[in-house]
Amino acid sequence: KHEGTGPSLSAAWEPVVMEVKGVRFGFVSFTRWLNGFSNPKSPEEPHVAFVPYAEHAAHRGVKVEHAVERVRMAAARCDVLIVLAHWGREYAGEPRPEDQVLARALIDAGAGAVIGHHPHVLQPLESYTTAGGRKGLIAYSLGNLVANQSRFYTYRPGSTSKQGDTRDSMLLRVAWVRREVGGAVELGEVSALPVWIENN
Repeated sequence: KHEGTGPSLSAAWEPVVMEVKGVRFGFVSFTRWLNGFSNPKSPEEPHVAFVPYAEHAAHRGVKVEHAVERVRMAAARCDVLIVLAHWGREYAGEPRPEDQVLARALIDAGAGAVIGHHPHVLQPLESYTTAGGRKGLIAYSLGNLVANQSRFYTYRPGSTSKQGDTRDSMLLRVAWVRREVGGAVELGEVSALPVWIENN
């Protein structure tokens, strides 16, 4: 199963929902970059779920409000919704402010976790609690995992070079808990396993 593209605009935003041990997990995926490309003019042609930054608005994506509403609709169909976001500035250690606002809005709309990627370096994890008291997780960027960036980089003790940052990564483990039969599924334990990519 895949998520984030489809034979039409609506299909690109259709969540994947699967049941695991009695819990319905849903996944929605979108990008904020198309590397200069655009979706077709017709919504009935193949599309990518695309929420462009303001500087890329001409490339035929949807507005932030549309993405938030699609997440709200998807969350109503499952117990836990995980949103995967391709966003951010490459090699920046902090998320873009508009992505922070969007991530929190997606949790408010029903997502249990928002997991980001694209910057090629690690960015912060954030615990976010909605006004109603529901806890969510935001991982702005997990860095690279299998990559050959900075392939000639060699670690030297005492060096302050940022070149090796693309070798830092993490595996994220997130547990979801249903405390009583028929009850809500809640965010449980979150742990991160640091990873160093050795590719010399």
